[in-house]
Amino acid sequence: MPREEQEATTTASRRAQPRAWRRVVRWFVDAGLHPRASATTVRVAEDLARRMDFVEGRVIYDLAGTAARLGLSEPTVKRHVRTLRELGALVWLEHGSRRNLHLPGRRYAGTATVYGAAVPPCFDEAMGHRVEGAGYSDRLVVGVTGAGRARAVAEAQRGAASRRPRHDPLSPGGYRRADHDVARARSPHHQVPRHRRHRPGHGRRACPSPLRGPPDA
Repeated sequence: MPREEQEATTTASRRAQPRAWRRVVRWFVDAGLHPRASATTVRVAEDLARRMDFVEGRVIYDLAGTAARLGLSEPTVKRHVRTLRELGALVWLEHGSRRNLHLPGRRYAGTATVYGAAVPPCFDEAMGHRVEGAGYSDRLVVGVTGAGRARAVAEAQRGAASRRPRHDPLSPGGYRRADHDVARARSPHHQVPRHRRHRPGHGRRACPSPLRGPPDA
């Protein structure tokens, strides 16, 4: 996305809340839609999302703080923030400035850059979202297409399958082998037959005690 379309006033993207925005960023990286998008891009996005306003998706850039929290260099953070802007997933709401605001108690305080989370049209098209309205703040998802509905159902089924616990295969009788063995061991009726129990002195001589000497002493 060209730089002139990375502003909230000119972008074709719509506003997003942080939870939905995380999914958008992961989708972009997994789809390989930007040559520089990587797992580090996701890490930078996660740091931004944790500090975002929950309703409007606004976040102060905080370049130095982001670099320190993630253990990255500031140029690296800048590159990945630029990648998010070029993907249409981040827009400028306010440009920072080095102009000193002369705040009380501070020798120097510049204005902060403020970004907004954004969802570009290509994501909505891929998900089958129907969007109405114009402008970054007024574009809204009003429904889904048939293809989008089928995709959502398939994703829900895959998610449910991945969370389902794995069990041992069924036995021929229809029981889980491991569960059947545990239940059998705990059953009060499952006891060793009397004729199989070992009694000292029955069938063989008892071991002599080292304190009393041999039996025939």
